[in-house]
Amino acid sequence: MATSEEEYKPSDINEIIEVSESEKKDEKKLKRKKILSNVFVFTALVTSLVAVIAIPLAINKKRKIKRTKSFFDGDFSKKVEVKETETIKDKEYQLEIKSEPKVNIASKVLNDKDNILRSNIAWKQYNLPLIKSSKNINFLNDKASKFYPFWTKIQNNPKEYPGYNLINYYEITSNKITINHTNLLNFLTLYYEDQYKSITDFKEKSKIVKQEISNFNFSNVQNIFNNFTFAYQKDNEVFFKDLKQGYDGIMVNSFLDEVTNHIKAFKTKFQAKNATFEFKEINFSLNISFNSEKTKITEIFFNNKVILKAIIE
Repeated sequence: MATSEEEYKPSDINEIIEVSESEKKDEKKLKRKKILSNVFVFTALVTSLVAVIAIPLAINKKRKIKRTKSFFDGDFSKKVEVKETETIKDKEYQLEIKSEPKVNIASKVLNDKDNILRSNIAWKQYNLPLIKSSKNINFLNDKASKFYPFWTKIQNNPKEYPGYNLINYYEITSNKITINHTNLLNFLTLYYEDQYKSITDFKEKSKIVKQEISNFNFSNVQNIFNNFTFAYQKDNEVFFKDLKQGYDGIMVNSFLDEVTNHIKAFKTKFQAKNATFEFKEINFSLNISFNSEKTKITEIFFNNKVILKAIIE
């Protein structure tokens, strides 16, 4: 892998050099020239619109690289795989929607350069190679005020709600890894169970929760946010690679629009038969592959899947 030989060193730019006015001008110029020749400022600060911090937490830096753009799944493909099957004759039908599996976005989203990471104190407890990632859900309309406080609550309580951490570390032990798994069905279940916690009858509460989830509208989700940084060791140096300069994350957006449209058509088709609907799976994640040395990301795929069943009594 081609790597950058640039090193991130502490900047001396704030060093104040006082020179006596009585010194000769030529001596003064010589000193200044010597000082300035030893000043090197390299910038590598990665920031996110959602306050996400990438792996190079302790890199010395002075100037911020502004992250004002995002990659969207629709930038690469707006196609989805849709499969409708009859699972029980005349009784049960299933709609399965998946993101297109063969769109590798690695070269389009990753920074061209691998930079040297000089300070890794913040994550020395982990083994390299390593991915540090973040994930988030942005809701729309009235759902933002309803869902988001609970989403934030469970993200801040990883012991009680494992799997919802805002920041995640993945030690890479194989050539393929899945990161940023977001189980939206599980989140909705937790949310509505919390909303109806006053109901003591388990069957009654379970029925209400399922009904609420079956009415969930994907148009209320603005996007699923992903951000990550990859770090590895090579030739006694630690390198890192993140998203292209100026980009804060990778958003799942177009897939949600497709899901909304296909679910609407599916429900319209079976509502005339007085069907009830039940989500069986709502998952979002990224699949990442590496070269044999685990020093290069070779593939990044969206791994999104929604399964909805129509049950005719």
